Amino acid sequence: MPHFQNRIIDLTPWVRAPGSGVGITAWHSFQAIHRLDPSVQGACRARGGRFHWIHPLERLMGRKATLYHSFEHRMPPLMKGTRLLSIHDLWTLREGNAWQSPEFQKRQAPLLAQAIRRADWITTPSRAVLRQLHERFPDTKIRSQCVPWGPTVSNEAIVAAESMVRPIERPYFLTVANFEARKNLPFLLEALRDLAGFDWVFAGRPGHGSEEVLNQIREFAKTSKVGFHFLQELSPAELVNLYRHCEAVVLPSLDEGFGLPALEAAALGRPLVLSNIEPFREIAIEAALYFDPLHGSEALRAHLLQLLEDPAQGRKLAIQASLRSQLFTWEKTGSSFVEIYRKIAGS
Repeated sequence: MPHFQNRIIDLTPWVRAPGSGVGITAWHSFQAIHRLDPSVQGACRARGGRFHWIHPLERLMGRKATLYHSFEHRMPPLMKGTRLLSIHDLWTLREGNAWQSPEFQKRQAPLLAQAIRRADWITTPSRAVLRQLHERFPDTKIRSQCVPWGPTVSNEAIVAAESMVRPIERPYFLTVANFEARKNLPFLLEALRDLAGFDWVFAGRPGHGSEEVLNQIREFAKTSKVGFHFLQELSPAELVNLYRHCEAVVLPSLDEGFGLPALEAAALGRPLVLSNIEPFREIAIEAALYFDPLHGSEALRAHLLQLLEDPAQGRKLAIQASLRSQLFTWEKTGSSFVEIYRKIAGS
């Protein structure tokens, strides 16, 4: 039977769902860590991948591991090595959560709580999630810290996008988000009422409650003078091309663990119009326009008109966002993780 060897990162989320936020951040974190320390291995609980296969009994015992780093709600119960858990958010543990299916929450909530209890060290991508972790699990204050992510836009995608034509003829705003309740997409409609002369692009995949969300937007679109586009399964270069030509990226989320689309847009030098939730403010600070995601439709409307009527304001915001994004890199993420490896190994 194979055994864990030294320090491994469980890349099962990347292998099974490479387009998910969990999968993307697991993969980029692994690459950043591996560049600094090539001895760190990638592993997977699924057969047939290019990574070390974690046998079910090995997952249970893990007796030869010195470090096991997980990016999802799984943690070997009896392993004798050190266990590091990187969590994205704590929504699954919220009672009455309408943002995830009841079946998913029922299955995953116990696993996440169990993984938190078993972990020797825990990281979160934002201070907001770290604060929530400490409130719910006070004992984690001495074994947790915030490790922000970097932008997931690759240089290859940026180069490939340079040869692409403008994707939408008219001026357009862009929302990169899955079609689900937490993303608060129907909120945008009130701000768009009676406006005209531009388009709106939604780039994302269906999520929990997507049918209701899409029905609301499509019903509004029947009488709106704003043109709507719903795009899925975009290549990295196609997404970069959408970012590069939009008037601004608008994200009305009710809650986030971090906010990768906001950071991606900032890294590509695009203006940001964001709901005033804590994770977005951690990323952009003053380099964005903000609105209340529950009652701020008039503020959002004013921001949209301002950007359409005053291109200089958009350019100013874009420069500020680009400068702010430079503080977030995968190199910093990798260095933080390697430092944590050394810290918990020493203790």
